[in-house]
Amino acid sequence: MSQAKQRKSSAAQSSGLPSITLGTGLGLLAAILLTGALISILMGTIGWAYLAFLVIGSLLVALIVEERGLFLTVASIPILYAITVVLAGFFITKANLPEGASAFSKTAIVTAAFPLVQRFLWLLIALVGAAIIAWLRWARSSSARSASCATAIENMWLTARAHGLG
Repeated sequence: MSQAKQRKSSAAQSSGLPSITLGTGLGLLAAILLTGALISILMGTIGWAYLAFLVIGSLLVALIVEERGLFLTVASIPILYAITVVLAGFFITKANLPEGASAFSKTAIVTAAFPLVQRFLWLLIALVGAAIIAWLRWARSSSARSASCATAIENMWLTARAHGLG
C-alpha cells in the first residue's frame, strides 16, 4: 500500500466520518440537485422538494468530502444550482406554454431563469451552511496537523538527545 493511501485511510479513520474524493462529492451533489430538478419538473414548479434537496445535499456533501476538496465543493454549489434551476425552469416553462408559442422567446427564457432570483435566499442558506461546515472541518484538521507536527518535533528532539546529539 502506498504512503498516500495509508495517510488518507488513517486520517479518515481518526475523524470518524466517511470521506469521499472531490470528484465523487461533486458528482453526488450534481445527482442530488438533478433529482430535485426532476421532481420539480414533475410537480410543475420549483418548490420545497428542490429546495430540500439543495440544502440537505449541500450540507451532506460538505460533511463527507475530503478536507482538501472543501473549497471547490462549496464554490461549485452556486454553479450546479444555476444549471439545474435553469434546466428545470426551461422544462416547466415549455410544458406551460400555449400552443404554437416558441420555447426560445424572450419571455420564455426570462420565465425559465426567474427562479434563479426567486429562490436565491435558499441558495444563500445552503452556501453559508456548507461554508461554515467546511471552515469548521478545516480548522479541526489544521489543529490536528499542528499537534502531530509538534509531537514529531518533540520525538526528533528526544531521539537526538538519546543519541547524545542534543
